Amino acid sequence: LQRALGSLVGLLLATSGCPHLGYFRPMARFHLPLSSEEDTFMRAAGMYLLGTYLSAQGDKRLELSLDGLKDIYHNLGIINTAMARRLRQAAQNDASVNALILLDMFVKNMPSLLEDKLETLRPLFSSYFAKPGIQAGK
Repeated sequence: LQRALGSLVGLLLATSGCPHLGYFRPMARFHLPLSSEEDTFMRAAGMYLLGTYLSAQGDKRLELSLDGLKDIYHNLGIINTAMARRLRQAAQNDASVNALILLDMFVKNMPSLLEDKLETLRPLFSSYFAKPGIQAGK
């Protein structure tokens, strides 16, 4: 129940209009209820890189770094802490607070996930490392 509630809270926050949470609006559009940590990591990194690409489309230089994603998740952690404090004051039970805490656990782990998961997933992307093009007979 708390995991489902956490998924719903994440969806609501992403569409709330808060400027710090606007980065999650594309993820809300393609929401995956009850997604795993790995699913969420892939979606977050992919959405961030696509957003970076789209914002730099007119520029010749595209900076490919996930440092901005770390900043986004840092700000989200601050927001989640404040939200949990408010929910504790208003809620009569802990279900909503616990749901937010479950969501925040991923937020707090994102910086280390960026480093760990990228190396783990790197072999899956080996086709991207080769020169593009179709070679006859292969």
